[in-house]
Amino acid sequence: AIDNPFASIQAGMNFVQNSQSVLVDSGSYSVNIDFDGKIITLKGIQGASSTILTPANPNLPIVKFSNNETSSTIVDGFSLHNSEMYGGAISYGGNSEAIVKNCVITNTISQHPISFYYSGGSLINCLVADNEGYSPIHFDASSYIPKIINCTFANNNAPDAGVAQMSTNAQPPSFINCIMWNPGVQELDGTANVSYSIVEG
Repeated sequence: AIDNPFASIQAGMNFVQNSQSVLVDSGSYSVNIDFDGKIITLKGIQGASSTILTPANPNLPIVKFSNNETSSTIVDGFSLHNSEMYGGAISYGGNSEAIVKNCVITNTISQHPISFYYSGGSLINCLVADNEGYSPIHFDASSYIPKIINCTFANNNAPDAGVAQMSTNAQPPSFINCIMWNPGVQELDGTANVSYSIVEG
């Protein structure tokens, strides 16, 4: 609880039971969060503009899903900054279908700060902007179909694609009602299903 806080975000996550929530007050936090199968909600109560996550260990993701998390596992209302590794902002794996919503992913210098590998999670109402390195999202091998809904991709400086790169053995992800506006580069490298979206160029 806000009036009796845990020492760290991960400590709160380890304590709560499935279907419960961890509420995070405004501030900047250096973290490497591992959901490890927990079916919980992690929420920045003041929203992404006031609740900032950066990597405590730059060799680990800021947020990691890797153990069969369902769509009832939710991350809501954070800004994720300064990741430096593949999947360094958000790493999906292990058949996870977690949802990340109302978040901002920015100022990363990594190769694909958001990665999907054998997982089918969703990004909803997110801003992915002003990132350096390779495309913000990489979809690797999977039988799942990730969904990117109501997201904006802008001013990402990537040599391969401004939004995403899809491996040849990945299922085509779905982009629905998105804005892709990264001048000077192709937006998508590979096969994806895009609907009701605005695409630069």
